[in-house]
Amino acid sequence: MSRRYMSMRSPTAYRLIRTAGILAAVFASAYSGRPGERQSMLRVAFLPQSSPSSLPCEGCVKLGTLPEGTWEAVPDDVFLSGLAAKPPGKLLYFSKQEYEAAIHGLSAREVVRVIRKRLDEWSENAINDAQDRVYRLQTHCLSLTAGSWHAESGPEKRNKLEEHFADGLQLLADLVGQGRYEGMSLQQILALALRQEARVLAELSEISKDSPIRQQSGTAIGAMTATARNRAAILQSALRETGNREFAGSLPHIRLERVLFIEPRDTELQRLLVARGVDFLEWRKGLVAPWPLDGVQELRKSGRSVAILYMNGGDFSADLASLTSAQLERECAERAEPGSSDTRTVRHLRALRLEQHLLLRNVAALAKTGTGGETAALAGLAAEDSAAMLQEMAVAVNGRGVPGDHLPALALAESELLREAMFFRQWAGSQERKELEQRFAEIVRRKLRDQERISALMNPKDQTQ
Repeated sequence: MSRRYMSMRSPTAYRLIRTAGILAAVFASAYSGRPGERQSMLRVAFLPQSSPSSLPCEGCVKLGTLPEGTWEAVPDDVFLSGLAAKPPGKLLYFSKQEYEAAIHGLSAREVVRVIRKRLDEWSENAINDAQDRVYRLQTHCLSLTAGSWHAESGPEKRNKLEEHFADGLQLLADLVGQGRYEGMSLQQILALALRQEARVLAELSEISKDSPIRQQSGTAIGAMTATARNRAAILQSALRETGNREFAGSLPHIRLERVLFIEPRDTELQRLLVARGVDFLEWRKGLVAPWPLDGVQELRKSGRSVAILYMNGGDFSADLASLTSAQLERECAERAEPGSSDTRTVRHLRALRLEQHLLLRNVAALAKTGTGGETAALAGLAAEDSAAMLQEMAVAVNGRGVPGDHLPALALAESELLREAMFFRQWAGSQERKELEQRFAEIVRRKLRDQERISALMNPKDQTQ
């Protein structure tokens, strides 16, 4: 049985960690080239026995029972009507597919523990994670847009798809930036962007040491390194213009970290982790814990075996906080499988790449309010990087051998995203979350425009009649 050790953090801190982890997954999926999540839009909800919504309903699928109620896959109208019941229904998962992924390989008793944990720790504030769902769907739309652009030969359609891609990136940038960069000065956000660029370069340098990945993606890594250095130089120049010369001649020092499975475990290592105040997990005959990447060789010299399970500590801490012991056991076992590390490394790098682009868009937006010479340079950097992102994502999608005609799948994905945004807007309104309701109303407005654009691309004759 695994045992977890968690540093003292507030629930809010763990929510922020979970958001960071989800974002990493989202950014990585932009390059996955997987088909759209063809969902029937059944939510998995808990329905109390005394609630009117717990009565049999058309389209509902009963999944399990607790003494106080059932958890079921339900249509949107059933879930929304259940919010007004006493006691109200509670959301457990945004889709039946998410639920199935969460419980796969678990026994019936372990599934009950998952549902209990979800009810106790997540469902009460589930609406706060609704934007994460939008992140996922929008990023998948970006992937399909890039694939469509790559397959299209007509200049007019390519221009429209470039516009669509840039608008999708901007939506992601706006969502990521909400509550994150407000109140920052231009100098502060530039320093943050430069530090993130230094991280990208450090990761590229580390990955270039890995011979299998270097052999597969050497040219791409070299090109990404050159463009990252160019971005860093522009950010350094802009920082100098704001009066900050701290990193005028060199980049911030970045010490990379991984979450390792270290075997065997001993009390000395455990005491060290406790003293550092980091989260860790006893698993099998070792420990799963964050560790500086430059300290890995020292661990190996001491006779310990080391395997990378997570590329960053945020994802690991989020799993410790949100998963049951059985889920953690399954997660670590899957991550420890031979050959899985290379895939995680590439996805991690691509995640950082997209995250940095979204940050650059927020930098450019803040720079527009200034009057210095850095404004034009930063706006140009964001626009240039948008074109580079489109090219990189298109190559990644094409490299996975995904069929060329992505427009029908893109139209479906945009339709799903619009439907989700409309549902979330209604849900937020029923909870009197006015600010959140307005955010989703704005997303609905944008997605209606996007849907018209894709429809015009698929049916150009309709536009000339």
